[in-house]
Amino acid sequence: MAPLNWMSLLNMFIIIFIMYMCMNYYTYMNQSSQFFLTNSNPYKYWKW
Repeated sequence: MAPLNWMSLLNMFIIIFIMYMCMNYYTYMNQSSQFFLTNSNPYKYWKW
């Protein structure tokens, strides 16, 4: 049962990490929407 619990824990961490990255991405896109009109290269403001 040890590897099964480890896999479930890893799966939960991966889901939480993906949700966290998606939330950061959407909030950053909402914040950086003003840069698209004032800056010619908005890609340099990306965190990734």
